[in-house]
Amino acid sequence: MVELGCLTPGELNKLYRLFRRVDEDKDGVLPIKDFFQDVCAQELTMFSDGLLQLVGLGKKEALSFGEFCRVLVVYCLFEKKEILEFIWSLLDQEKTGFAHKDDF
Repeated sequence: MVELGCLTPGELNKLYRLFRRVDEDKDGVLPIKDFFQDVCAQELTMFSDGLLQLVGLGKKEALSFGEFCRVLVVYCLFEKKEILEFIWSLLDQEKTGFAHKDDF
């Protein structure tokens, strides 16, 4: 897990404290919906689904601590250009080079 973003033990500790704070029932897993609402301050969207696909988590309903870290590290490593390319890839899944109003 540390190799994903070269996280220090201190950074891992901060992420773990955040994970435990939002894991309300303290069962060691965080529902996907809670992750996006409480940590990312957004509802589930095609973007959140795409991010989970990108990190290999697909249609999971909950995240372990390791998966929680993986999603955060991968997203945080994106630069502005990469975020725009990622969003475009979600909109242009047919690879036509165009977005249609039906895509929104």
